Amino acid sequence: MKRIAVIAVLASPISALAQTTGTHTSPFPLATLAQQVARQIPATALSGLDVSNARLGSETVSSSIAALRDEIGAVAQRGSGGARSNGRVSTASLAGDGSLLTEKLNASNAAFRAVRDKFTDYVTPQDFGAACNGTTDDSAAFQSAVTYVAEHGKGLSISGTCVVKSTIVMPTDALGMDISGSGGGTIKTSVAGDLFTLATPSTGKSNARIQVSIHDLSVTQTNPGTGTAFDFYQPVPGAGSIQAFMKNVYITNMQIGVSLHNVGGSYLDTITSADTDGPDSGSWNVYIKGDGPSQSGGQPSANNNITNSGSIRGNGIMLYGFVQGTFIDNHRCLLCHYGIRTSHEDAGEALTILNTYEEANLAGFDIENTAFTTMRGVSVDLLGNASPHWAGFRLVNDAGSAIMDSIALGVGGAGSIADTSIFDIENSPGYYVNNYVRGLVFRSDGTVFPCWKVVGTKARNDPTILSNNICWASGNYQVTNPGTIQAHDNLWSGPKNDTTLIYENDVTAPNIFSSGLKGGNGVVIGTQPKGNTAALGAYADSTYANNFIEVMKGNMTMFSLDPNGAPTFKGAVKAPLFEEKLTTPSSSHAACAAGQFTDDARYHYVCVATNIWKRVALSDF
Repeated sequence: MKRIAVIAVLASPISALAQTTGTHTSPFPLATLAQQVARQIPATALSGLDVSNARLGSETVSSSIAALRDEIGAVAQRGSGGARSNGRVSTASLAGDGSLLTEKLNASNAAFRAVRDKFTDYVTPQDFGAACNGTTDDSAAFQSAVTYVAEHGKGLSISGTCVVKSTIVMPTDALGMDISGSGGGTIKTSVAGDLFTLATPSTGKSNARIQVSIHDLSVTQTNPGTGTAFDFYQPVPGAGSIQAFMKNVYITNMQIGVSLHNVGGSYLDTITSADTDGPDSGSWNVYIKGDGPSQSGGQPSANNNITNSGSIRGNGIMLYGFVQGTFIDNHRCLLCHYGIRTSHEDAGEALTILNTYEEANLAGFDIENTAFTTMRGVSVDLLGNASPHWAGFRLVNDAGSAIMDSIALGVGGAGSIADTSIFDIENSPGYYVNNYVRGLVFRSDGTVFPCWKVVGTKARNDPTILSNNICWASGNYQVTNPGTIQAHDNLWSGPKNDTTLIYENDVTAPNIFSSGLKGGNGVVIGTQPKGNTAALGAYADSTYANNFIEVMKGNMTMFSLDPNGAPTFKGAVKAPLFEEKLTTPSSSHAACAAGQFTDDARYHYVCVATNIWKRVALSDF
């Protein structure tokens, strides 16, 4: 009888609980439940309570009521007197807001928390009517769930496959929220725009910092190549801020995985996008944008962190506009167009890239207008279908940048390439040290492109260090308008495994220092053969050079020595004595070029026109 009476008393409040599920106010009115039980059941009646068969709809409630047995007993014993506490449970209030029962953990210094709050730390889409069976449209129920958890700063636990066909919008009065798919949750969508719009309000909450956590979740787009999975946006400066924390999120077929617009201080870890293969420049795993000073009310996206993330097809990471202080570590892009790219209307700065591998057919790293870019321990691979203007590392207008301890691998022949180099550094003075390239880049006609192409500007004298780099089985080094550059110990392996450093024609700045590989006797450029000694030695392969030695004044060649050893002088050649080998032309029409001359024991011969010789007899004096 005791069991039947207790179950009957619980029936009414349990029914009320089931009917309120799905509202945004208090979906679990445990205060009402506890008050009714306390008023109708003596404390002694709970000592043998059996709830093994009690059910709420199709769900058993035995575990919930068993956990509250002592707490309900404490309420029943309270009567109309003051608050009671047994050390773990307190009956501080009979108010209808759910604070009737409070509980704390076993730790002696733990604080009391309302039992209602503990039950509602996490809700599910199913609590708001979603089926999450992979076929039913769950859009409305999912929006209700997100609105509830965002307004109360709670969590949403997703299990099953929820179908969402319309954009889910975070409410303007959001406190923050946590979305978890740790129960095996998947969202399937066909939304062409944003799946989630997570924006700060345009007015009010000027000091609010809204934190949104999303983790252990999968998102699948049924309309491949369209939509943005998660769009974080702060539309108005000073109207609070939003901060994203994401981990273990897998996104398939979306055009953009995660977008951060005017958002700072976010952490994205293990964000993977697959098959985001939209337009070459439009599909990205992570897209970060800042509205800079050139735009009204602009502000940067600053100090965002991306770690352990990557893409399969499509593109990797894009930084657009006013973006500062981005940290990227351990990013991977496979079968991509671009690995990491920047395009700044307003100059960005302070980009750090570490321990990253990019496999791309347009560019591994395409960095523009981003001062103080640092890359260390990164690598790039050229795909077989590379663009004619492919570059492994391309830096343009990036003052104060550095590439160190990095590798370009597998960059084999690409017959369609028109004009490229593996390291393409333009107007980006900086520190380029200890990098390694393996493999040729060449056209089908056999043209070999430089391993390094460094283009400076005559307008600036910022120093550049180019040292201890290796180009194996590839092109050489070309430097144009370098400003002030110190280049030393740079090796390249040509047909004879020689080492050299080659500069293009328009080198006019005086502060160029090159020592090639130091060794041997005297000052040595290149590798000195064993047994050779020289006060000044130049040892290099000149197969692809117009001249082995060239001395210029401004743009005028004063002296040159061609690969065959023939010298050319701009001015007159003066010497106290000349020595020549005596030879005799075979006839007055022997092959010759105007201006050549020779001698034998009887005559002095001069070629006065093509293949026409004149002579004059020699005499004693």
